[in-house]
Amino acid sequence: MAALLDCPNFSFRYVSHSESRHASLLSVGELPGVEDGSALIANAKSYSVESRAIDSAMKGFPRSLLKAKVPCALRAGPEGLPTQVDSFKDRLRESMSRETRDTHNVLFHRQTSVYRTGDPADGVYFIETGLIKLSVLAPGGKECLLAIHAPGDVFGELCLAGEHVVRRETATAMEDTTLKAIPCPEFLARLNQDALLEGFVHYLAERVTSQQEMIAHLVTVDGEHRLGETLLMLGKRLGKPDPHSRRIAARISHEELSQMVGTTRPRITEFMNRLRTLGLIKVTAEHHLIVKEKKLRTHLEGISSIPPRRRSLFSRSVQY
Repeated sequence: MAALLDCPNFSFRYVSHSESRHASLLSVGELPGVEDGSALIANAKSYSVESRAIDSAMKGFPRSLLKAKVPCALRAGPEGLPTQVDSFKDRLRESMSRETRDTHNVLFHRQTSVYRTGDPADGVYFIETGLIKLSVLAPGGKECLLAIHAPGDVFGELCLAGEHVVRRETATAMEDTTLKAIPCPEFLARLNQDALLEGFVHYLAERVTSQQEMIAHLVTVDGEHRLGETLLMLGKRLGKPDPHSRRIAARISHEELSQMVGTTRPRITEFMNRLRTLGLIKVTAEHHLIVKEKKLRTHLEGISSIPPRRRSLFSRSVQY
């Protein structure tokens, strides 16, 4: 089973789990020069998991739709937001607000695990309030942070891949978080009942696209560039618009950033200090992170062709 995602700059196929698993793991073995290969492998596995969930969700789709091009889930709206995905999340929130006997709200305090790697994957979670991070432990014990999910997001959808599935990642509350727990059959029934199945596929398609970009960045750009791209992504997903910037109120530690970027915490601190000196980011008295999107994007474009050893010289000479 496959579908073609049609985007402005590229097109690619979503394939069945067996094909995507082989393709993603094969690419891992062929990509040298990564700062942290364990992070790359972890993200490749996560990409495979998302593809598997899409494959399962698509089983309910008409064959004519599977053979057609699906509009790109990342087509941007006025503020650069993916309008199709935002519309789905709004409709899903409205759907989830209707209580049923099979759904219930659960409060998880900060640093509490929702589930751990190896637990049975028997349900889906919808975030009412708070933040959830998904992580895996690489061989050797290093933690790799796969994603941070915010209110309106769904996670734990691997249960859609079939029976007797176990969790591939650990989900942890980053702050006090309220979740709605939904058994898989109830979740699929709700999607069908409220005509949300197509929107859910677009939502998963965005997630797979994000995982693809993360894997590509681990191989094609260095740690400083990856941090910049990660800050832009976090600003878009978690931030609130300020004039010419995005304000991230969520507290994300340098250790957590290092787990996302695939480098060490001291390197993250060094890069963050450099970006702050250049006026590309700022930390407020409330410990909010201000990301100046346009300036940071310009900076990343400027350093993309400069060897890391010459970055400090470039940083001293550039003005934003």
